[in-house]
Amino acid sequence: MSSMTMAKHLAPLAGINRSIHTREVNYPHDPGDLNRCLKLLAAVPELRPHIKAMKAVHPVWAGLVARWDELESTLAEESKRGDRAPKTYDLMRSIIEECEVKS
Repeated sequence: MSSMTMAKHLAPLAGINRSIHTREVNYPHDPGDLNRCLKLLAAVPELRPHIKAMKAVHPVWAGLVARWDELESTLAEESKRGDRAPKTYDLMRSIIEECEVKS
């Protein structure tokens, strides 16, 4: 659902006229969710330049996007080693918890 949220909000900014029907706002909760978002960005590279627009969607999205490069590189490093991405998970949880406390 997090990648659907991303597609819904970024597609119009990228000039992609595709109607995505979802009313829910979801953010990635774990490395699997994050990986699906990264796969979306790889499949539709026109979306990547607009990733910062996700900050306006939800406070947790703002926190995740602020550290997106770090999240992406941590996940990539763990994936190379075949890890289950515990560092990425811990990083995500700390960002999400911090954002939830603020909101």
